[in-house]
Amino acid sequence: MPTNGKTIIKDAVALCSYLSDYGVDQSNAIASTHSYVFDEKTPWNVIREVADACQTSGGAVGFDGYVDAPGNLWIFQRNSSNSTVDLTDKILHYKIDYDVYRVKNKIKVYGKAAKNFPSNLDSWSESLNGWTCDSGSMSLNSTQQRKGTYCLQVNTPSGGGVASVYRTFDTLVKPQTFVVWARMPGNLGGGYAYVRLAAPDWSNYFQADIKSFLENNCINTWALLSLALGSGNMYNADNNPTGAWTVGAGNPQWNQISGLKLIANCVGSTSYFLWDGDFGFLNCTFSGIAEDSTSQGLYGVRMCEPITDDSLASDDECVKKAQSLLVYYKDRVTTLTLTTFGDNNFKPGDKLHVVLSNDNIDDYFRILEVRHTLRDVYWQTELLLSNEPIMVDYVFRKMFEAQKTIASNQ
Repeated sequence: MPTNGKTIIKDAVALCSYLSDYGVDQSNAIASTHSYVFDEKTPWNVIREVADACQTSGGAVGFDGYVDAPGNLWIFQRNSSNSTVDLTDKILHYKIDYDVYRVKNKIKVYGKAAKNFPSNLDSWSESLNGWTCDSGSMSLNSTQQRKGTYCLQVNTPSGGGVASVYRTFDTLVKPQTFVVWARMPGNLGGGYAYVRLAAPDWSNYFQADIKSFLENNCINTWALLSLALGSGNMYNADNNPTGAWTVGAGNPQWNQISGLKLIANCVGSTSYFLWDGDFGFLNCTFSGIAEDSTSQGLYGVRMCEPITDDSLASDDECVKKAQSLLVYYKDRVTTLTLTTFGDNNFKPGDKLHVVLSNDNIDDYFRILEVRHTLRDVYWQTELLLSNEPIMVDYVFRKMFEAQKTIASNQ
Protein backbone atom coordinates (compact mmCIF):
# COMPACT_ATOMS: atom_id res chain seq x y z
CA MET A 1 0.00 0.00 0.00
CA PRO A 2 1.39 3.48 -0.86
CA THR A 3 2.62 5.19 2.32
CA ASN A 4 3.88 8.71 3.03
CA GLY A 5 7.65 8.92 2.59
CA LYS A 6 8.19 10.23 6.12
CA THR A 7 6.41 7.21 7.61
CA ILE A 8 8.53 4.80 5.56
CA ILE A 9 11.76 6.49 6.69
CA LYS A 10 10.69 6.42 10.34
CA ASP A 11 9.79 2.73 10.03
CA ALA A 12 13.22 2.02 8.56
CA VAL A 13 14.94 3.98 11.34
CA ALA A 14 13.01 1.93 13.91
CA LEU A 15 14.83 -1.16 12.63
CA CYS A 16 18.21 0.40 13.48
CA SER A 17 19.00 0.25 17.19
CA TYR A 18 21.80 2.79 16.79
CA LEU A 19 19.55 5.46 15.21
CA SER A 20 16.75 7.72 16.40
CA ASP A 21 14.17 9.41 14.17
CA TYR A 22 14.52 12.55 16.27
CA GLY A 23 14.69 14.95 13.31
CA VAL A 24 12.97 13.23 10.38
CA ASP A 25 11.07 15.84 8.32
CA GLN A 26 10.01 17.98 11.27
CA SER A 27 8.28 20.47 8.96
CA ASN A 28 6.19 17.68 7.36
CA ALA A 29 7.37 18.76 3.90
CA ILE A 30 7.27 15.25 2.44
CA ALA A 31 3.92 14.90 0.66
CA SER A 32 4.56 12.00 -1.73
CA THR A 33 3.65 8.37 -1.15
CA HIS A 34 5.74 5.32 -2.00
CA SER A 35 5.56 1.54 -1.85
CA TYR A 36 8.49 -0.31 -0.29
CA VAL A 37 8.93 -3.85 0.95
CA PHE A 38 11.55 -4.22 3.69
CA ASP A 39 12.13 -7.91 3.01
CA GLU A 40 15.74 -8.38 1.83
CA LYS A 41 16.35 -4.62 1.83
CA THR A 42 18.63 -2.92 4.31
CA PRO A 43 17.05 0.00 6.23
CA TRP A 44 19.81 2.27 4.92
CA ASN A 45 18.87 1.55 1.29
CA VAL A 46 15.20 2.20 2.04
CA ILE A 47 16.02 5.54 3.69
CA ARG A 48 18.29 6.54 0.82
CA GLU A 49 15.85 5.55 -1.95
CA VAL A 50 12.83 7.20 -0.35
CA ALA A 51 14.74 10.41 0.42
CA ASP A 52 15.91 10.53 -3.18
CA ALA A 53 12.38 10.08 -4.56
CA CYS A 54 10.15 11.93 -2.11
CA GLN A 55 8.55 15.21 -3.09
CA THR A 56 6.92 18.21 -1.44
CA SER A 57 3.30 19.18 -2.13
CA GLY A 58 4.58 21.45 -4.89
CA GLY A 59 6.34 18.58 -6.59
CA ALA A 60 9.85 19.79 -5.72
CA VAL A 61 12.31 16.95 -5.16
CA GLY A 62 15.23 17.28 -2.79
CA PHE A 63 15.90 16.31 0.82
CA ASP A 64 19.16 16.34 2.76
CA GLY A 65 20.05 14.35 5.85
CA TYR A 66 22.73 13.38 8.32
CA VAL A 67 23.32 11.39 11.48
CA ASP A 68 24.73 13.30 14.45
CA ALA A 69 27.17 11.88 16.99
CA PRO A 70 24.45 10.66 19.44
CA GLY A 71 22.83 8.68 16.59
CA ASN A 72 19.95 11.00 15.67
CA LEU A 73 18.88 10.96 12.04
CA TRP A 74 18.01 14.36 10.62
CA ILE A 75 16.17 14.68 7.29
CA PHE A 76 14.98 18.02 6.02
CA GLN A 77 14.04 19.78 2.79
CA ARG A 78 17.05 20.91 0.83
CA ASN A 79 18.15 24.52 1.41
CA SER A 80 15.82 24.88 4.40
CA SER A 81 18.47 25.32 7.12
CA ASN A 82 21.20 27.95 7.54
CA SER A 83 24.21 27.45 9.77
CA THR A 84 24.31 29.50 12.98
CA VAL A 85 28.12 29.86 12.79
CA ASP A 86 29.62 33.19 11.74
CA LEU A 87 32.98 32.74 9.97
CA THR A 88 33.98 36.41 10.12
CA ASP A 89 37.71 36.58 11.00
CA LYS A 90 37.71 32.83 11.74
CA ILE A 91 39.01 31.38 8.45
CA LEU A 92 42.52 30.02 8.92
CA HIS A 93 43.13 28.89 5.33
CA TYR A 94 41.18 27.61 2.31
CA LYS A 95 41.47 26.08 -1.15
CA ILE A 96 39.12 26.75 -4.11
CA ASP A 97 38.22 24.35 -6.94
CA TYR A 98 35.95 25.10 -9.93
CA ASP A 99 34.12 22.54 -12.06
CA VAL A 100 32.65 23.65 -15.41
CA TYR A 101 32.76 20.29 -17.16
CA ARG A 102 29.71 18.95 -15.30
CA VAL A 103 27.41 21.78 -16.49
CA LYS A 104 24.19 20.61 -18.19
CA ASN A 105 21.55 23.20 -19.07
CA LYS A 106 18.98 21.22 -21.08
CA ILE A 107 17.55 18.12 -19.43
CA LYS A 108 14.95 15.66 -20.68
CA VAL A 109 13.17 13.24 -18.34
CA TYR A 110 11.14 10.19 -19.35
CA GLY A 111 8.51 8.77 -17.02
CA LYS A 112 6.14 5.83 -17.04
CA ALA A 113 4.95 4.35 -20.36
CA ALA A 114 1.26 4.89 -19.67
CA LYS A 115 0.25 7.95 -21.69
CA ASN A 116 -2.44 7.77 -24.38
CA PHE A 117 -2.40 10.18 -27.29
CA PRO A 118 -4.76 11.83 -27.62
CA SER A 119 -5.72 11.66 -23.95
CA ASN A 120 -9.37 11.26 -25.02
CA LEU A 121 -9.13 8.40 -27.50
CA ASP A 122 -12.55 9.23 -28.97
CA SER A 123 -11.69 12.83 -29.82
CA TRP A 124 -10.17 12.15 -33.26
CA SER A 125 -13.51 10.83 -34.51
CA GLU A 126 -15.66 13.51 -32.83
CA SER A 127 -14.35 16.44 -34.89
CA LEU A 128 -12.77 17.16 -38.26
CA ASN A 129 -10.30 19.55 -36.62
CA GLY A 130 -6.73 18.49 -37.31
CA TRP A 131 -7.63 16.21 -40.21
CA THR A 132 -6.74 16.81 -43.85
CA CYS A 133 -8.39 14.81 -46.63
CA ASP A 134 -5.97 14.47 -49.53
CA SER A 135 -8.14 12.12 -51.63
CA GLY A 136 -11.90 11.65 -51.57
CA SER A 137 -13.95 13.57 -48.99
CA MET A 138 -14.53 13.36 -45.25
CA SER A 139 -17.43 14.05 -42.91
CA LEU A 140 -18.78 13.15 -39.46
CA ASN A 141 -21.26 10.27 -39.41
CA SER A 142 -23.85 10.38 -36.60
CA THR A 143 -25.80 7.24 -37.49
CA GLN A 144 -23.24 4.44 -37.54
CA GLN A 145 -20.83 5.52 -34.81
CA ARG A 146 -19.56 2.94 -32.41
CA LYS A 147 -18.69 5.35 -29.61
CA GLY A 148 -19.58 8.94 -28.74
CA THR A 149 -21.61 11.19 -31.01
CA TYR A 150 -19.83 10.69 -34.33
CA CYS A 151 -17.44 8.50 -36.29
CA LEU A 152 -15.08 9.77 -38.99
CA GLN A 153 -16.31 8.93 -42.49
CA VAL A 154 -13.98 9.08 -45.50
CA ASN A 155 -15.63 8.67 -48.92
CA THR A 156 -13.89 7.43 -52.04
CA PRO A 157 -14.05 9.68 -55.11
CA SER A 158 -16.99 9.18 -57.46
CA GLY A 159 -16.59 5.82 -59.18
CA GLY A 160 -14.15 4.48 -56.59
CA GLY A 161 -10.51 5.13 -55.83
CA VAL A 162 -8.42 6.31 -52.90
CA ALA A 163 -9.97 7.56 -49.63
CA SER A 164 -7.16 9.13 -47.60
CA VAL A 165 -6.94 11.36 -44.53
CA TYR A 166 -3.98 12.39 -42.39
CA ARG A 167 -3.02 14.48 -39.39
CA THR A 168 0.28 15.60 -37.86
CA PHE A 169 1.26 16.24 -34.24
CA ASP A 170 4.22 16.82 -31.97
CA THR A 171 6.68 13.94 -31.94
CA LEU A 172 5.46 11.10 -29.75
CA VAL A 173 7.70 9.61 -27.09
CA LYS A 174 8.03 5.85 -27.47
CA PRO A 175 4.42 4.95 -28.40
CA GLN A 176 3.80 1.21 -28.10
CA THR A 177 0.53 0.58 -29.96
CA PHE A 178 -1.70 2.22 -32.56
CA VAL A 179 -5.44 1.43 -32.34
CA VAL A 180 -8.57 2.35 -34.28
CA TRP A 181 -12.00 0.81 -34.78
CA ALA A 182 -12.85 0.35 -38.47
CA ARG A 183 -15.92 -0.45 -40.58
CA MET A 184 -16.79 -0.49 -44.32
CA PRO A 185 -19.76 -1.66 -46.43
CA GLY A 186 -17.97 -4.09 -48.78
CA ASN A 187 -14.64 -5.51 -49.95
CA LEU A 188 -11.75 -3.70 -51.60
CA GLY A 189 -11.50 -5.88 -54.67
CA GLY A 190 -8.08 -5.38 -56.19
CA GLY A 191 -7.45 -2.30 -54.04
CA TYR A 192 -5.24 -1.77 -50.98
CA ALA A 193 -5.32 -0.24 -47.50
CA TYR A 194 -2.48 1.07 -45.34
CA VAL A 195 -1.72 2.82 -42.08
CA ARG A 196 1.21 5.17 -42.55
CA LEU A 197 3.26 6.87 -39.83
CA ALA A 198 5.31 9.96 -40.69
CA ALA A 199 8.69 9.59 -39.00
CA PRO A 200 9.29 12.50 -39.01
CA ASP A 201 7.62 13.54 -42.31
CA TRP A 202 5.84 12.10 -45.33
CA SER A 203 9.13 11.61 -47.16
CA ASN A 204 10.12 9.19 -44.38
CA TYR A 205 7.35 6.89 -43.23
CA PHE A 206 6.49 3.42 -41.97
CA GLN A 207 3.61 1.51 -43.53
CA ALA A 208 1.36 -1.36 -42.40
CA ASP A 209 -0.82 -3.28 -44.85
CA ILE A 210 -4.35 -3.60 -43.36
CA LYS A 211 -6.30 -4.79 -46.42
CA SER A 212 -6.75 -8.35 -45.13
CA PHE A 213 -7.78 -7.13 -41.70
CA LEU A 214 -10.48 -4.85 -43.15
CA GLU A 215 -11.91 -7.45 -45.51
CA ASN A 216 -11.87 -10.26 -42.94
CA ASN A 217 -13.21 -8.31 -39.98
CA CYS A 218 -14.81 -4.97 -40.87
CA ILE A 219 -17.47 -5.48 -43.57
CA ASN A 220 -20.69 -4.10 -42.06
CA THR A 221 -19.34 -4.50 -38.53
CA TRP A 222 -16.90 -2.75 -36.25
CA ALA A 223 -13.54 -4.36 -35.47
CA LEU A 224 -10.55 -3.07 -33.52
CA LEU A 225 -7.30 -2.71 -35.43
CA SER A 226 -4.35 -2.89 -33.01
CA LEU A 227 -0.80 -2.55 -34.34
CA ALA A 228 2.24 -2.89 -32.08
CA LEU A 229 4.93 -0.32 -32.87
CA GLY A 230 8.70 -0.31 -32.78
CA SER A 231 11.66 -1.95 -34.47
CA GLY A 232 10.69 -5.35 -33.08
CA ASN A 233 7.53 -5.28 -35.21
CA MET A 234 9.19 -4.69 -38.58
CA TYR A 235 8.44 -7.33 -41.24
CA ASN A 236 11.28 -9.65 -42.19
CA ALA A 237 10.58 -12.69 -44.33
CA ASP A 238 13.16 -14.80 -42.47
CA ASN A 239 13.29 -13.43 -38.93
CA ASN A 240 9.92 -11.79 -38.36
CA PRO A 241 7.36 -12.87 -40.98
CA THR A 242 4.44 -11.68 -38.81
CA GLY A 243 5.80 -8.14 -38.43
CA ALA A 244 3.21 -5.55 -39.42
CA TRP A 245 5.46 -2.70 -40.56
CA THR A 246 7.68 -1.99 -43.52
CA VAL A 247 9.59 1.10 -44.62
CA GLY A 248 7.26 2.95 -46.97
CA ALA A 249 9.74 5.63 -48.00
CA GLY A 250 13.00 7.27 -46.97
CA ASN A 251 14.67 6.52 -43.66
CA PRO A 252 11.95 6.69 -40.98
CA GLN A 253 12.81 6.58 -37.28
CA TRP A 254 10.62 5.09 -34.55
CA ASN A 255 11.57 7.85 -32.13
CA GLN A 256 10.24 10.53 -34.51
CA ILE A 257 6.59 9.53 -35.07
CA SER A 258 4.77 12.77 -35.84
CA GLY A 259 1.99 11.97 -38.31
CA LEU A 260 -0.73 9.42 -39.10
CA LYS A 261 -2.35 8.64 -42.46
CA LEU A 262 -5.21 6.22 -43.17
CA ILE A 263 -5.27 5.37 -46.85
CA ALA A 264 -7.41 2.89 -48.79
CA ASN A 265 -7.94 2.29 -52.51
CA CYS A 266 -11.27 0.69 -53.39
CA VAL A 267 -11.73 -1.30 -56.60
CA GLY A 268 -14.64 -3.37 -55.23
CA SER A 269 -17.97 -2.41 -53.68
CA THR A 270 -16.71 -0.18 -50.86
CA SER A 271 -17.55 3.52 -51.27
CA TYR A 272 -16.54 4.80 -47.82
CA PHE A 273 -14.60 3.92 -44.66
CA LEU A 274 -15.59 4.59 -41.04
CA TRP A 275 -13.02 5.17 -38.30
CA ASP A 276 -13.88 5.57 -34.63
CA GLY A 277 -12.47 5.53 -31.07
CA ASP A 278 -10.54 3.99 -29.46
CA PHE A 279 -8.45 5.94 -31.92
CA GLY A 280 -4.83 6.88 -31.32
CA PHE A 281 -1.60 5.74 -29.70
CA LEU A 282 -1.37 3.76 -26.46
CA ASN A 283 1.30 3.66 -23.76
CA CYS A 284 3.43 6.54 -24.91
CA THR A 285 6.04 7.62 -22.38
CA PHE A 286 5.43 10.65 -20.21
CA SER A 287 8.15 13.23 -20.72
CA GLY A 288 9.32 16.68 -19.73
CA ILE A 289 12.14 19.10 -20.62
CA ALA A 290 13.73 21.91 -18.61
CA GLU A 291 16.41 24.29 -19.82
CA ASP A 292 18.15 27.46 -18.64
CA SER A 293 18.89 30.25 -21.13
CA THR A 294 21.37 32.03 -18.85
CA SER A 295 23.53 28.93 -18.51
CA GLN A 296 23.24 28.26 -22.25
CA GLY A 297 24.47 31.78 -22.92
CA LEU A 298 27.55 31.17 -20.77
CA TYR A 299 28.44 27.61 -21.74
CA GLY A 300 26.43 26.82 -24.88
CA VAL A 301 23.64 24.24 -24.98
CA ARG A 302 24.75 21.23 -22.97
CA MET A 303 22.38 18.26 -22.82
CA CYS A 304 22.92 15.05 -20.90
CA GLU A 305 21.40 11.69 -21.83
CA PRO A 306 17.67 11.57 -21.00
CA ILE A 307 16.81 10.47 -17.47
CA THR A 308 14.27 7.66 -17.10
CA ASP A 309 12.15 7.36 -13.95
CA ASP A 310 9.25 4.91 -14.19
CA SER A 311 7.66 6.35 -11.03
CA LEU A 312 6.73 9.58 -12.86
CA ALA A 313 3.12 9.27 -14.01
CA SER A 314 2.46 12.55 -15.85
CA ASP A 315 4.20 15.05 -18.11
CA ASP A 316 4.01 17.57 -15.25
CA GLU A 317 5.89 15.25 -12.90
CA CYS A 318 8.55 14.76 -15.57
CA VAL A 319 8.91 18.53 -16.00
CA LYS A 320 9.28 19.02 -12.24
CA LYS A 321 11.92 16.28 -12.09
CA ALA A 322 13.76 17.91 -15.01
CA GLN A 323 13.58 21.29 -13.27
CA SER A 324 14.97 19.78 -10.09
CA LEU A 325 17.87 18.22 -12.00
CA LEU A 326 18.44 21.46 -13.89
CA VAL A 327 19.02 23.30 -10.62
CA TYR A 328 21.69 20.73 -9.86
CA TYR A 329 23.47 20.86 -13.22
CA LYS A 330 23.05 24.32 -14.79
CA ASP A 331 25.83 26.22 -12.97
CA ARG A 332 29.52 25.67 -12.53
CA VAL A 333 30.42 24.36 -9.09
CA THR A 334 32.69 26.07 -6.60
CA THR A 335 34.10 23.75 -3.95
CA LEU A 336 35.92 25.05 -0.87
CA THR A 337 38.11 23.15 1.54
CA LEU A 338 38.19 25.51 4.49
CA THR A 339 39.81 25.30 7.93
CA THR A 340 38.44 27.27 10.87
CA PHE A 341 38.36 27.12 14.65
CA GLY A 342 36.63 24.10 16.17
CA ASP A 343 32.88 24.42 16.58
CA ASN A 344 30.23 21.80 17.33
CA ASN A 345 27.52 23.82 15.58
CA PHE A 346 28.58 22.85 12.07
CA LYS A 347 25.93 20.48 10.69
CA PRO A 348 26.05 18.65 7.33
CA GLY A 349 23.37 19.95 4.97
CA ASP A 350 23.27 23.45 6.47
CA LYS A 351 24.02 26.44 4.27
CA LEU A 352 26.97 28.49 5.49
CA HIS A 353 27.68 32.08 4.49
CA VAL A 354 31.25 32.44 3.23
CA VAL A 355 32.99 35.71 2.31
CA LEU A 356 36.42 35.53 0.63
CA SER A 357 37.07 39.05 -0.59
CA ASN A 358 40.38 38.25 -2.29
CA ASP A 359 38.62 35.74 -4.58
CA ASN A 360 35.39 37.73 -5.06
CA ILE A 361 33.29 35.12 -3.23
CA ASP A 362 30.26 36.10 -1.20
CA ASP A 363 27.83 33.20 -1.27
CA TYR A 364 26.09 30.47 0.69
CA PHE A 365 27.73 27.05 0.52
CA ARG A 366 26.29 23.72 1.62
CA ILE A 367 28.29 21.86 4.23
CA LEU A 368 29.17 18.45 2.80
CA GLU A 369 31.72 17.17 5.30
CA VAL A 370 32.78 18.15 8.81
CA ARG A 371 36.12 16.94 10.17
CA HIS A 372 37.21 17.86 13.68
CA THR A 373 40.89 17.66 14.65
CA LEU A 374 42.20 17.95 18.19
CA ARG A 375 45.96 18.32 18.67
CA ASP A 376 47.11 19.10 22.19
CA VAL A 377 44.82 22.00 23.16
CA TYR A 378 44.15 23.14 19.60
CA TRP A 379 40.77 22.23 18.12
CA GLN A 380 40.24 22.90 14.42
CA THR A 381 37.43 22.07 12.04
CA GLU A 382 37.92 21.34 8.35
CA LEU A 383 34.84 21.87 6.17
CA LEU A 384 34.16 20.62 2.67
CA LEU A 385 31.75 23.18 1.18
CA SER A 386 30.04 23.46 -2.18
CA ASN A 387 27.60 25.84 -3.81
CA GLU A 388 26.36 22.88 -5.86
CA PRO A 389 22.78 21.77 -5.05
CA ILE A 390 24.04 18.26 -4.25
CA MET A 391 22.00 15.23 -5.22
CA VAL A 392 20.60 13.52 -2.16
CA ASP A 393 22.38 10.18 -2.63
CA TYR A 394 25.78 11.85 -2.53
CA VAL A 395 24.76 14.00 0.43
CA PHE A 396 23.72 11.01 2.52
CA ARG A 397 26.79 8.98 1.65
CA LYS A 398 29.24 11.77 2.46
CA MET A 399 27.33 12.81 5.58
CA PHE A 400 27.36 9.34 7.05
CA GLU A 401 31.07 9.03 6.29
CA ALA A 402 31.71 12.44 7.87
CA GLN A 403 29.80 11.53 11.02
CA LYS A 404 31.93 8.39 11.43
CA THR A 405 34.99 10.64 11.31
CA ILE A 406 33.51 13.05 13.85
CA ALA A 407 32.58 10.25 16.23
CA SER A 408 36.06 8.74 16.04
CA ASN A 409 37.67 12.07 16.94
CA GLN A 410 35.50 12.86 19.94
